[in-house]
Amino acid sequence: KGFMEQKDGSIWVKGYLVFGLFDEKENKFNLISNKYQNERSIAYQLITCLYEDREKNIWIATGNEGLFLFNPAEMFFTNIGHTERNTGNTGEGDAMSFMRLRDGSFLAGIWGDGIYRYDSNFNNIPLNIKGIPDKNTIPIWSMCTSADTDIIWFGAQPGFYRYNQKTGIADFFNPPVLENRTIHKIVEDKKGNLWL
Repeated sequence: KGFMEQKDGSIWVKGYLVFGLFDEKENKFNLISNKYQNERSIAYQLITCLYEDREKNIWIATGNEGLFLFNPAEMFFTNIGHTERNTGNTGEGDAMSFMRLRDGSFLAGIWGDGIYRYDSNFNNIPLNIKGIPDKNTIPIWSMCTSADTDIIWFGAQPGFYRYNQKTGIADFFNPPVLENRTIHKIVEDKKGNLWL
């Protein structure tokens, strides 16, 4: 499913039953153990997204076990449980995307359950985005930050959103050329072009 390069140059691979770190000396990937033994380990069927935060932690969205926070220096994981907002039950949707915001909160796109916001202690808090209802079920497949860091782009099903962190407003776009399709990946390049 792809790769992620950390700021320190470390290369990670992700995919179906695959999560590993590239060892340049040995020219091979060392896979992370796929066995949930306690809250400091990880089990997964599919790694859908990797993201490095400012503290050099790696956020891991899985296709079956939710969202994990991994500290490569310490080699331990923290599992962040997902509670479905409409029922209060443990959520079963896949974590597909996530992003840390300027205010320290986090957004997570959960399959079938929509987009959620968590505070810095991983407590579920109101979404508080004008243009997306708090009790939404909008599938957000991917997120990326713009060069100015004010705007976050969301790849959705269908179309895409532009979320302005300063104003708290999200605008939806679904131009005819997209033919009402799902945007699985969204990125902005150095010139400000948006790739879908």
